[in-house]
Amino acid sequence: MANIALDAGKVVLKDGKASCSCCSVVDCGTIPESTYGIVLSEEQYNNFSQGGNYTINAVMSENFTGGGSCSSNLNGSGSLPSCIFQISVSELKCSGSDTFYDSARFGVTVYFGKEAGTGIYKMHYYGQAQCPYLFFGFCYSVGYYINESYDVNPPSVFTQIGTVTMTIKGTTFQFGVWSFPPDSGFNASASATINIT
Repeated sequence: MANIALDAGKVVLKDGKASCSCCSVVDCGTIPESTYGIVLSEEQYNNFSQGGNYTINAVMSENFTGGGSCSSNLNGSGSLPSCIFQISVSELKCSGSDTFYDSARFGVTVYFGKEAGTGIYKMHYYGQAQCPYLFFGFCYSVGYYINESYDVNPPSVFTQIGTVTMTIKGTTFQFGVWSFPPDSGFNASASATINIT
């Protein structure tokens, strides 16, 4: 059921009808023009840019024959601010001399804005993940990347090893997760499902 927007106890009207969106519109400011990013309608921008609550499930695995392996199933939830937010989960996976790589992590950053020159509303995204294991005394993971430019122009050194499926207030988007391609003795996968309400 839709929530009717109220402002000081009065029903907010839009085009003469009760509005089901929030009564206060968040202005996330202008952003530079870019060939990347996801084009949004003004209604999507106004709805998505207000933040909300999220749940995330991320599944990762990495195996290097003779070197080590890692697998992780991460779950988390929380609340998000408006305009720009980072969703991340982690767990301790490795004890070695490099503490930065001791945890399995999956993080995605999303931000919204209106392009200064074009007036187009856009959502931009990027992120990083890792699933470390002990490798010659160090915690190591080759690493995985979420990058909007890779989704448009994949770099020749990377291949897509998974997908981020993000549903924001009923609208679903998919992003690639990129890393080095499987090679003799090496294989990795990483995917996540994010739901924002």
